[in-house]
Amino acid sequence: MANIHGGPPCVSRRAFIKTISFGAVTLGSLSALTTLESCTNQDAGVGIAPLTGQKVSIALANFSALQNVGGFVRSTFGTSNNAGNPVLIIRVAASGTNAFKTMSTVCTHAACLVNNPSGGQVACPCHGSVFSTSAGNFGGVAGGPAPSGLQTFATTFDGTNITITF
Repeated sequence: MANIHGGPPCVSRRAFIKTISFGAVTLGSLSALTTLESCTNQDAGVGIAPLTGQKVSIALANFSALQNVGGFVRSTFGTSNNAGNPVLIIRVAASGTNAFKTMSTVCTHAACLVNNPSGGQVACPCHGSVFSTSAGNFGGVAGGPAPSGLQTFATTFDGTNITITF
């Protein structure tokens, strides 16, 4: 499966070993080894965008999906914020300055985009990593091969506007 950075598709270690155990030609083995190395390098923690310090404010009144705890919005805020990738804004509490939290949608395993929240988690469709959407472990790894949690961004709420700092 290809990653968002346009590199070669990732090959699992199991698939790589299976390929070479069936006597792949030398050129094919070298190509597969390059792909495996690419995925191994990604395991070091990809998907972490540079912080820009830029603040983006959105009016809660404009997002009906965020009116209740557990509601979420998936959105992109320009090319420099989260490297142009979408974020998930999730309502984690009924009220307070920390009622909303924001996480990147870029998996830290192989840079695939995670699915929308379901059952208190977001899952990566590429290799099965799962991340928490609960306030206490927001973006943290709940299972799978991801080496670290999803990138999160400081998010505050003043009762009217949600402000995200990228």
